[in-house]
Amino acid sequence: MIFKDPSTSLTLPGWGKVDWIYLNAGERGFLRTGYDPEFRNALQQVAVKALNPVEKIGFLNHLWALALSGDLPITDFVEALCHFKGDQTRVLVETMVTHLETLSDQMVPPGDHPKFVWLIQELFHPLWKELDWDPKPGEDDERRLSRAAVLWALGALAEDEDILPELPRRLTLYWVRPASLDPTLATPLIRLCARTDLGTLFEKYIQNFKSATTPEDRDRYLRALADFKKPDLARKLLEFTLSEAVRAQDVWKPIRYLLANPAVQAEAWRFVKANWQALRQKGGSVGAQRMIQGTRALWKPEWREEVGAFFQDPANKVAAAKRALAQTLEFIEIGIRFKTLQQDALSHCLNSR
Repeated sequence: MIFKDPSTSLTLPGWGKVDWIYLNAGERGFLRTGYDPEFRNALQQVAVKALNPVEKIGFLNHLWALALSGDLPITDFVEALCHFKGDQTRVLVETMVTHLETLSDQMVPPGDHPKFVWLIQELFHPLWKELDWDPKPGEDDERRLSRAAVLWALGALAEDEDILPELPRRLTLYWVRPASLDPTLATPLIRLCARTDLGTLFEKYIQNFKSATTPEDRDRYLRALADFKKPDLARKLLEFTLSEAVRAQDVWKPIRYLLANPAVQAEAWRFVKANWQALRQKGGSVGAQRMIQGTRALWKPEWREEVGAFFQDPANKVAAAKRALAQTLEFIEIGIRFKTLQQDALSHCLNSR
């Protein structure tokens, strides 16, 4: 069906009351779909069994987009998440974790963090109890990747008391015997150890990055180095980024990762402003665009003004990044509006559970 007018009516096949309906079967349409409360609730009740994996993530992404724009209360999005509790569909679990990580990084104030942890535990702890650390014989890749996403959710977002104490032992064993760990867990394990470490692992990660024999391993440690939460370690990584040890084509990666890390993003933004000429020269046009795009995580009005003014200054402007900058500023504005419209509602939702 093609929609040409602001309002369209259609007749569905069959007869009687419509129990539920999904408006974008197979996600083939390039549109967002919304439902009135009655139909949304009916769909949520059957979504786990009735929708295919593509439709499940489509349903969640539509709700997220509506919440992001302010057209749907964030509480309705959280309610939808809870209906998918226990679903092991890999793409769905990864989508849930991605959106929850945004809420954790941008929307949940420290006072509400314990309640947010309870939500994460409610959604993923039973699934982790079933999956656990080690794959069962004959397990397929989808289940293994779901395990990796659940590990990250519980370790990074909930600091789960069953997972955190196990991290050092698993990491030590992995370094001695890599086959001891399912390959899908290597990245979340190494990143989680960085997030929970006070700095003792930093130099070891640097050395592992330098001695890595595969691009995957090199990227893994470069990513994890940006997960340390101490500003002085962020400064060391930022300075390291400009050294010969980091290739020109990789210079943008730690910058973007650090700009997205709430614990050190202010330090990263200061460094970018103070060292932009060197960063731009080393990263080239493509790297500069990607670093500019990394500022999309700076969801504060004063930062939005700084980003616009800084990269529009003729001394700092990257001609090829005009569109990237415009999109980045728009994304920051959307994020700021999202916080303004939905943060109080999210707080109420978490505290009323």
